[in-house]
Amino acid sequence: MYDVIHQKRTKLDFDQIIKMSKDIAIGMQYLHSRNIMHCDLKSSNILLDASFKIRITDFGNSKFKRKEEDDSFGRVGTPHWMAPEILRGEN
Repeated sequence: MYDVIHQKRTKLDFDQIIKMSKDIAIGMQYLHSRNIMHCDLKSSNILLDASFKIRITDFGNSKFKRKEEDDSFGRVGTPHWMAPEILRGEN
């Protein structure tokens, strides 16, 4: 996805953007339903095939969340892509 957006600067129509966003959300929902936190979601960790089908990759920073744990994983991930609350040290 990084190449398509940042290097090739491919023009995506609204329907493609919505479908890819939905596919990413579905993939993340699947991971979270199995207590897996990706912790480094960014465009370079999302692969696209020729039909723009999404594959979430790079689970090197991922964590398993146990039921008794809170949502605090520390500052894991790529700073430029981190959520502001993580950068502020919040859950």
